[in-house]
Amino acid sequence: MDRLETVLPELAARRVASSAVQQRRCSTAAAEWAIRLVGVDNDFVRSALVLLSNGADSDVNLGDLARLVEELDEQAWSVQDAVEEGGAAPEDYLAAFGRARAVAAVYFAAHADPKSAALGAVYEASAVIPNPISLFVAIESVLT
Repeated sequence: MDRLETVLPELAARRVASSAVQQRRCSTAAAEWAIRLVGVDNDFVRSALVLLSNGADSDVNLGDLARLVEELDEQAWSVQDAVEEGGAAPEDYLAAFGRARAVAAVYFAAHADPKSAALGAVYEASAVIPNPISLFVAIESVLT
């Protein structure tokens, strides 16, 4: 069982039953949705999204994205520490966490296996906000 199946079993089941092309569309839609929602503005991310949109997922530099995800995760943990110490608001942590998860969605969307790409990208994107109904609407539109 993968991570998406643990939180959204119905969507995961539909995604597994879809074609490789639909899986790629699903992963790209999830990544674009997440980045747009949190407003990440980064050259690596922009480049990756253009490549994903054009079907050139194999050309995405996963190393650059992995380093950016790690950097954003570390920033989120620092903000979480600040929240615990009373130096930051919980909303600051949620925003930092959302940015890290959005870039992780792009990272997963570029994976070689379309099924893994879709599962990982949708899972990460779904963590960007507490109730990602608009994400599921976007995903559903590419699966129909």
